[in-house]
Order: sequence, then C-alpha cells, then structure tokens
Amino acid sequence: MNPKGGRGVREHKTNVGDVIEILSENDVLCGRGSGPNDHPGNVAFRQLTLSRKAEYLSTSARAEKAKIASEIVDQVQKELDPAGRFLKKMGPAELLEKGFKEGQDVWVVVDQD
Repeated sequence: MNPKGGRGVREHKTNVGDVIEILSENDVLCGRGSGPNDHPGNVAFRQLTLSRKAEYLSTSARAEKAKIASEIVDQVQKELDPAGRFLKKMGPAELLEKGFKEGQDVWVVVDQD
C-alpha cells in the first residue's frame, strides 16, 4: 500500500453502492479465492491487520476493539495514495440489471458495517 504524501495525491471520491470497473492497487476486494487473496490491496490489508492484532487481542473492551478496526479502515480509505476502497464483485443478475455484460468484472463499494 502506498502512503499518501506530497504532490500528486489521488483520492477516489466514492460512495457506498458506486460501481467500479477499474481497480486500484490499494482496493480491498471482498470475497474468497485466489482473486481477492492475491490482490495487492488485500495482501497489504492483511499485513496491516496483523500489525494491530496484538493490540486488538490485548483488550476486552468492545469500544476499544471497534476503535482499532475503524482506524484500520480509515488508514485504507484516507491515508493511501490512491485511497483504498472496500469492494464486492457484482453477481450475474446485478450485472445484467445495471447494463453490463455477463462475466464482466465489475465491483461495488460496500459499507463499513
């Protein structure tokens, strides 16, 4: 993941439900299998969560655990260049409903919850 800094910072202005056809290196793809697992954003996200694991496990307070999780999400969405997005691949029915070809790789921005 590339931290932001200096000139040329590109931010993705996206909202929940926005349709994404081109992925960035910092996007985190929801799902299973080698596609999402091997995506650079997912690899970096796993490293980031691993770096906070001991801190997360050391507290039993739900509010503190939620704060740590929120900070991780914020880091992906606000501190990277380009900003990372959490995305879910559109299913076949949704693709056709939105006017895309079946089998096309199209993603949707998901909510943090």
